[in-house]
Amino acid sequence: MATKGSAKAAGHDIYPNEGTDLPARGQPVVGTGMALRLPNNTYGRIGPRSNLAVKHQMTNAGVIDANYRGEVMVVLANLGDQPDQVQKGERIAQLFIENIHNREPQEVTQLDDPKR
Repeated sequence: MATKGSAKAAGHDIYPNEGTDLPARGQPVVGTGMALRLPNNTYGRIGPRSNLAVKHQMTNAGVIDANYRGEVMVVLANLGDQPDQVQKGERIAQLFIENIHNREPQEVTQLDDPKR
């Protein structure tokens, strides 16, 4: 289950459901054993944990659509030259539940000048 570190934390911490080896320069997909149902007009954004990025040269990113019902998986990229690993129960990512405006893009022949 995803947890919040404090009442005002922006994201929910995500944990692997088993230990996983992370080869140097590799990007294994790590299972969480967690599925969720997001509210309408939202999506889940998977974001990195800064301690993994700084101490272990690991990062991740991903999107969970509101209609996705499978297991939440995290692509955990080891950017370092050395293999590493994550342990079951270790915080590996954060889940941010964000509002979304589901509008279709419109093709135009010319863009306005935003006067920047």
